[in-house]
Amino acid sequence: MVLFKDKQVYNFMIVGFDEKNAYGEIYLTENDCKTSIFRGSDVKEVIRLAKKESCGLRG
Repeated sequence: MVLFKDKQVYNFMIVGFDEKNAYGEIYLTENDCKTSIFRGSDVKEVIRLAKKESCGLRG
């Protein structure tokens, strides 16, 4: 999934989370230069954490 916001590009790759409470990872790349990895077993919580940690997606 790709998100464009204020001339910034955010690429999300979601791996896992196949079943309820299953482990998964979210890879968030900002402007093709910084990739952060977020892991957990609650997909909604991991997405919230990824958005919170990303400077451009806050607010």
